[in-house]
Amino acid sequence: MNWKLLSAERKLGSAPMKSERSLKRFTAEDIPAIATLLSLSTLRPALPSRQEFSSSLNKEESMFPEYRSLISQLKTTHPRFQSLFEKHNELDHKIIQMETGDGQSSPELATLKKEKLLLKDEMYKILQHESQQSR
Repeated sequence: MNWKLLSAERKLGSAPMKSERSLKRFTAEDIPAIATLLSLSTLRPALPSRQEFSSSLNKEESMFPEYRSLISQLKTTHPRFQSLFEKHNELDHKIIQMETGDGQSSPELATLKKEKLLLKDEMYKILQHESQQSR
């Protein structure tokens, strides 16, 4: 990335443009660099938000808090549970992306949510079964 792109990126990332005066920080030289940055930003994969990232890290804590330690154990020892857990997380990310993308509800979104609930139900059954076995 050349210095013009870096300069424009810094200017774009600095204070929000709330007034006409804030637009004065851009010069005519910045326009091609800004156009390049905007085109590059549409090519970059969307990074998860801080909330999405932290929610995926704490999934076992928030989904079934009473089974926190059992979930951690089953994710490494129970292949079926591990598969369900990973698929659930994938669906969760897809749903979040769809909801934040256009804000519209669609039949596909409803289907993904139902599939996610079915996975959660199946994981819960495994958790109950494994919990009973360990008593």
